[in-house]
Amino acid sequence: MDIPSSNLDETLWLGYSGLVVECAAVSAVVHYQSVWDRRIIQSYGRLPAGVRCVVLLEDGRALPAQRSTDDLRRQWNTWLGASAS
Repeated sequence: MDIPSSNLDETLWLGYSGLVVECAAVSAVVHYQSVWDRRIIQSYGRLPAGVRCVVLLEDGRALPAQRSTDDLRRQWNTWLGASAS
């Protein structure tokens, strides 16, 4: 899976076409469990295939991600560290 390079430092690509979020809007990245299905559907409109983790946003939305939890957390933590300096 190639990660689009545009705004890589400030956004997280969640692994689905067109699904990119601002790092500043993220409040948590959690492992996917079926208990998240309803929130994902409310936030995204559907439950896509291959969900591996859930990205929780500060506005309360829960978005699906096809990328690994560790990969997204690593990228988000890099952004957090850079924005704190």
